Amino acid sequence: MRRNTAFLLLLAWLLGLCLPAAAQDLVDGVDASSVESPYGLGDLGEAWVEPTTIGQLWGCIGGPDALITGWVTQGFTWNPSSPRDGFNGPVTYNDRANEYQFNQLYLSAGRDAVTDGCCYDLAGRVDLLYGTDYSYVTALGLETHQNGTQKWNSETADLGLAMPQLYAEAALPWGNGLNVKAGHFYSILGYETATSTGNFFYSHSYTRQYGEPLTHTGALATYCLSPNCTVQA
Repeated sequence: MRRNTAFLLLLAWLLGLCLPAAAQDLVDGVDASSVESPYGLGDLGEAWVEPTTIGQLWGCIGGPDALITGWVTQGFTWNPSSPRDGFNGPVTYNDRANEYQFNQLYLSAGRDAVTDGCCYDLAGRVDLLYGTDYSYVTALGLETHQNGTQKWNSETADLGLAMPQLYAEAALPWGNGLNVKAGHFYSILGYETATSTGNFFYSHSYTRQYGEPLTHTGALATYCLSPNCTVQA
């Protein structure tokens, strides 16, 4: 039951892709001069029924520029020592010795907020990962209980489901443009990432697994001071 929750979230996200077009059709037939503010402020004219604004309100997570991407990653790691239990540790991700691994069936939907300093924008993203890599991107309280036991997956399963990213992102036209991301997302620290397409090698360094956070839950603000200087907090 809980495993289906992530797929339902993804379905709702995909439905958002169609809503901006529907909102556009609704606005096309409206006379702007006849529309009044629901707050008793009188005629709001074009600003009240501006198609992009309504499209963002209804389909802000998707929008016309949203992308749906995915990939499959699999591999085999040869270990001449042939450990008896098959564990290739302390290596992570490709942690099975002399065994085939179905690492990632990855699906991502959403888009980035456009931060240009002149307009408001609202976007978001959801990522789902199924495979042997799932255990390295799970978070306490989301895919697992606070005591570390599995919530979505079996305790003994080699393959599992994780949702490493689920966030909303807002672009605010303040100064050069302020970007605020809130939710669950990958860490900005380090050169490597959990997504196999974002790394040069199939394997990962010890620093990536043992020295850096994998994901964060919270908020991240980004402000561009100049073309060569960006501040994040």
